[in-house]
Amino acid sequence: MEVIHPQQIEELLSVSKSLFGSNYHEYHYFKCTTNELIITARFKSKFVGFLKIIFEKGNSVKIDCIGVSKNFQRKGIASNLLYHYFQNHHSQTNGIYALAWKTSSGIHAKKLFQKFEMKAVKNLGQNMEKQM
Repeated sequence: MEVIHPQQIEELLSVSKSLFGSNYHEYHYFKCTTNELIITARFKSKFVGFLKIIFEKGNSVKIDCIGVSKNFQRKGIASNLLYHYFQNHHSQTNGIYALAWKTSSGIHAKKLFQKFEMKAVKNLGQNMEKQM
């Protein structure tokens, strides 16, 4: 989805701030360029989640960020966002990776990425990648 309306951007920014803090994403983050894609999840016309994809040079795709409002986590929304991406936008010729940050409580999205057959390939925070 191309996020066009300022109200949409404000709603997505609100989801981001509630999850990652007030300085993690700024308004312009949700204004897509031609090499970006944002897939959103809504509940009763309100945004409850988003997935941002960046199409990089050389057939590489980066999962830049995935966020789901706290009240809607563990309900399959993040899985559905990724499933939608893989079913509707991903080409088998593209490699895909995500940076998965490690915290004291572990790697938050690790099980989600593993569900989509992505494996850890580096141990910085962790890079997760799907082998094609």
